Amino acid sequence: MTLLADVVSASREVTETSSRSRKVAILADLLRRLEPSEVGAAVGFLTGVPRQGRVGVGYSTIYGLERPPAPEPSLTIEELDRAIEEVQATTGSGSAAARREVLGELLGRATEQEADFIKRLFTGGLRQGALAGLMVDAIAKAAGVPGTLARRALMLSGDLSRTAGIAMTEGEEGLREVGFELFRPIFPMLASTAADASE
Repeated sequence: MTLLADVVSASREVTETSSRSRKVAILADLLRRLEPSEVGAAVGFLTGVPRQGRVGVGYSTIYGLERPPAPEPSLTIEELDRAIEEVQATTGSGSAAARREVLGELLGRATEQEADFIKRLFTGGLRQGALAGLMVDAIAKAAGVPGTLARRALMLSGDLSRTAGIAMTEGEEGLREVGFELFRPIFPMLASTAADASE
């Protein structure tokens, strides 16, 4: 099980470098070290969009929770992923207090840097430049597949976390099997232009 601290460290390194190739190398190195079950969640964290989508926690809720930082990293990627699911599933009467309890416990186990990362993740404040185009190149590099194939799979799947999971576990063969599905949005902006209408 990979520590969240590894994701936070990679995120910080990506923020601190302006070189696109260095950013891709940092992300690819992290992806290679992950367990297959952690890839989708980690990709979501690094791009600032958890695989579950919008979490629905307000700025005042999460920044209003003050917990002393943990002295050593212990949180794993899967534990943060589970906490996000738990927060999303908590609805109805008393849900605000239950969400605060889950978030408080999470932040109580986080180091100062991890807590900052978690708060920004929950409120949409992660802006480190590891967006879809950069991440898909890192996925291709980590999985040893052509970048064009990874971009095609992302365009057709519309899901970066899913594309990463396929690339890291099934390689080229899995990516080639990704196709159109009815009612699943695609990313046309990743498509290459055609020379004429018939093409």
